[in-house]
Amino acid sequence: MNLKKLFASALLTVGLCQSVFAKPVEIDKVVGVVNQGVILQSEVDTIINRVKTQAQEQGQQLPSDDTLRIQAIERLVNQTLMMQLAERMGLEISDSQLDQTLENMAREQGGTIADLRRTIEAAGESYPAYREEIRKEITTQQVMRANVDRRIYISPQEIDNLLKIMETQGKNAEEYDIGHILIDIPSDATADEITSAKTRADKVIEFLKEGKEFKRIAISSSSGSKALEGGQLGWMSINEMPSLFAEAVKGHKKDDIVGPLRSGAGFHIIKVQDVRGRQVVETTEVRSRHILIKPSIILSEEKARDMLKGFAKELREGKAD
Repeated sequence: MNLKKLFASALLTVGLCQSVFAKPVEIDKVVGVVNQGVILQSEVDTIINRVKTQAQEQGQQLPSDDTLRIQAIERLVNQTLMMQLAERMGLEISDSQLDQTLENMAREQGGTIADLRRTIEAAGESYPAYREEIRKEITTQQVMRANVDRRIYISPQEIDNLLKIMETQGKNAEEYDIGHILIDIPSDATADEITSAKTRADKVIEFLKEGKEFKRIAISSSSGSKALEGGQLGWMSINEMPSLFAEAVKGHKKDDIVGPLRSGAGFHIIKVQDVRGRQVVETTEVRSRHILIKPSIILSEEKARDMLKGFAKELREGKAD
């Protein structure tokens, strides 16, 4: 055989072998497993990138990437559990429901869905992926509401308490822009664990009173469901707050730090970021969609915490319906 042909043939064979046995390119990877569901690195990255983009726009400093990653994974675990529970319940959010929600969101910002889409894409995000994220948020709200309606017994005493609060505070014309940090404690916490959590809460308050940025501390320290948003609960009246918050916040001025407030979930630290007069005072329903951090006036935080733990336990055991 011609030597040149033999050499060329050998090179071709080597090239083919290298193609077949080349190291695979990693497209995505699993960072967590929740029952039969998985959490992908790309999902974690999306949340972290969104938080970083918002922080950059607001000139806000962020904690370390490791802290952001932990918060993002925790959020995805909770979200995955809710999606699995929704599937068991047969609960789905239709495209028309989703479109209506997006239209409302765009209208609140003074624009249209087309404007909203341009804003999302300008931030480097996929609009279809953003739509599905909103669908998951709506689904989570519906799951929470359905289970609150089905499982929570409200005693006559709790109803009386609510009516008294509404009667005495319903005329309050003020709304508070609330920042929230939760230093959580286990439900079966030892005395040492409670003391440690209280020490951490006191340290957070010390930092805040020294002028440290609230949002950054919330992202790095809070176990609340709005931690990645810098602990921002937004504007609410006294009637819209959990009673624990309402009693403590009422009468405070802008920039006041309130807490630590103890509940079954842990120690809460509140910052009154601003105060304004309300245009309309209306209490029409208990908003169960906020159950993770503001369970409502008549649903105590202890009940909300126990209920959520029960959901997760039933889901893992295959008993949730």
